[in-house]
Amino acid sequence: MGISNAEKQRRFRARNLGAGGSYERLTAVIPIATKRQLERLASHYSCTLAGMIGMLVHERTVCLLNSLSEVEQEEFYSETPVHKRRQSDQSLCDTNNCCDCNDKS
Repeated sequence: MGISNAEKQRRFRARNLGAGGSYERLTAVIPIATKRQLERLASHYSCTLAGMIGMLVHERTVCLLNSLSEVEQEEFYSETPVHKRRQSDQSLCDTNNCCDCNDKS
C-alpha cells in the first residue's frame, strides 16, 4: 500500500521545514489587491510567490543598508528591534512613506 497524502506532507515538512531545513512557514493575511500585485510580479519574473517575496525583501534590505551609516548598519543587525531602540510609537511601515532606491534627486 502506498503512503498517504498526510504522510507525504509530514515527510515534506520534516525535510524542508524541520531542524536544519532551509525554510520556515509564514502565514499572513494581506489585502486582496496586495496579493494580486504579488501574483502579477511573480508571474512577470517567472517565480513563485515565496521567491517574489524573497526578491522584494532582499531588494529593500540592500536599499536600506546602502542608506545607513556603518553604526546604523550594526544596529540593523543587532538583536534589539528598531522600535525599542528608538523608543517611538511611530510605525516605520507606512507604505505611503517608502524610500525610493532609484531616486536620483
